[in-house]
This record gives sequence, structure tokens and C-alpha cells, in this order.
Amino acid sequence: MANPEAADTADGYKDQRISLGVPEGGTEIKPEVDTISDVSLDRLNAVSWRKGCFVGQEVTARMKNRGLVKKRLAVISRQGLT
Repeated sequence: MANPEAADTADGYKDQRISLGVPEGGTEIKPEVDTISDVSLDRLNAVSWRKGCFVGQEVTARMKNRGLVKKRLAVISRQGLT
């Protein structure tokens, strides 16, 4: 579970964002290359499947309906780092 106080500093915000798997704009999302599913925005409820219109909507909906997502961001953790 996320710690609300952890986001009080810039480093805390970044650490919490990364631990939750939330990508940061242009540094982690390649415009005109990555799809919404590639960066897991569909899993973060950043997409409404019932309304709205956005660039790439048809491709994104097709990938979701057919289960064709081939890559995603993933949170990987490792204990014992110094």
C-alpha cells in the first residue's frame, strides 16, 4: 500500500510513482511509439472504455479486446540492495 507522506519530497514522489508503476510523461513514454497498453495506462484506470475519443483509440481497443498486448511496463523489486 502506498504511503501518502512518502510523496512529500520530489525524491519521495518519484520513488512512490515508480513503486506503483506509474510512468512519467515524455521521459518514460515515447510519443507516437508507445501505446496506452504499452505503458500500462489501461491498468491504471487512465482510459475510459465506455466514452471519450483519443488518438489510437481503435488500435488500443482492438488490442484489449483480442488480448494482443505484447509489452507492458512492470514493477520489479529486489531486496538486499545497498
